[in-house]
Amino acid sequence: MVGLALAASLVLAAPAAAQNVPEEVVSILYGRGAATPIERMKVATYLRREYQSFNANIPSLSPSQVAWLKAEYDDQIALNGNRFNERSVSASNSTEFAIRIAKGSTLALISILDRLERQINDPIIEMKEWLRVVEVMIDLQYSQSLQRLAKANIIPSKSVGDFFYENNVLRAQYVIRNIMGKI
Repeated sequence: MVGLALAASLVLAAPAAAQNVPEEVVSILYGRGAATPIERMKVATYLRREYQSFNANIPSLSPSQVAWLKAEYDDQIALNGNRFNERSVSASNSTEFAIRIAKGSTLALISILDRLERQINDPIIEMKEWLRVVEVMIDLQYSQSLQRLAKANIIPSKSVGDFFYENNVLRAQYVIRNIMGKI
């Protein structure tokens, strides 16, 4: 039981302040696992709501920022034979790029979790969707972008914490073991 409490405290530190976590979700995700589609849907609902709350703190890019990133990052890579150059690397170190990655990845995660909230009758499709959740959770560029935004005071630093990536990887391990391993 101490292991369950420790795991829940570590994992629930990311991505948002995760107070009021339903005890059933803690038990499913960090304990016995999700044996039924209904239990997996409950976990998906909880995670979607948590990431939606987190997403509310991430600003959207203005049209001029989107155009700048296209010119300095996307177009530069395309013009250079799908390879980075000085301008694209410089753009990838910008706040605008961090917002693009953070917002895009968080919205992708919310969309996947939204699909998982509905009962999926095909276990292969459900497994692929959970795999996509894990893929975003363990994306180092996603975590680094969020930490860059927190360091610049663009998003609340408490929402990211010092170990956002590590906690998301730990959370992904629980999803693999206790969700995907039960499908």
